[in-house]
Amino acid sequence: CSSDLDLAAVVRDQLEILRRQLPKVRHGDARGIHRARVASRRLREIVPVGEAIAPSVRRSKLSRYARRVTASLGPVREMDVALKEFEAAAARREWRPEAMALVRTQLQGERDRRARRMVRAWDRRDIKALEARVEAMADVSDGADPGIWVASLSSRLRKRAARFRDALRAAGTLYAADPIHEVRIAAKKLRYTLELARTAAGADVGHEIGRLKRLQDLLGRVRDLQVLADHV
Repeated sequence: CSSDLDLAAVVRDQLEILRRQLPKVRHGDARGIHRARVASRRLREIVPVGEAIAPSVRRSKLSRYARRVTASLGPVREMDVALKEFEAAAARREWRPEAMALVRTQLQGERDRRARRMVRAWDRRDIKALEARVEAMADVSDGADPGIWVASLSSRLRKRAARFRDALRAAGTLYAADPIHEVRIAAKKLRYTLELARTAAGADVGHEIGRLKRLQDLLGRVRDLQVLADHV
């Protein structure tokens, strides 16, 4: 680790990204939804580390708030990717126009229904409360002993690595959609924790992050095609 340890700056960066995407999310913007979801996932990896220096964070149920944000965005993001994959495949194939129109209508209709549910969920959710709790965690992190949260981060890294290893073993060598999806999720969470270690603590883990990202991209594409196939 470097001597320039700054957990608070990382917390505030992710909160600012989430804030900037809020208007786009409410308007159903696909890129805004994706970026907000990534920011919420990264916050979810930061919160358990911040709990080590801010017991009040644990009592505020911040993890639950962030998890709900991620969950509300996921269904719409899934349909955005399905539509993108379908249009890319349609451009390469000579499928019957009426068949493509039928599938496209179904996918877009499902996307619109999910987007309406997402907006209703966000209208019910107190996003300001989430922001206030994240800010409180950042404020506590400003004056905290880095050794405390670095130890917490190290422990979390070990747990994420163990989960990734277990997911790989459970997936085996034969194709099965659900076990491979679990590998992808475990890889994503391990990657986000490694990114936190690099950004906040200066850990030299760029190579590991790159390998996990390539794996995540590959398994993500498999997952996206599986979702599209299910809808078709």
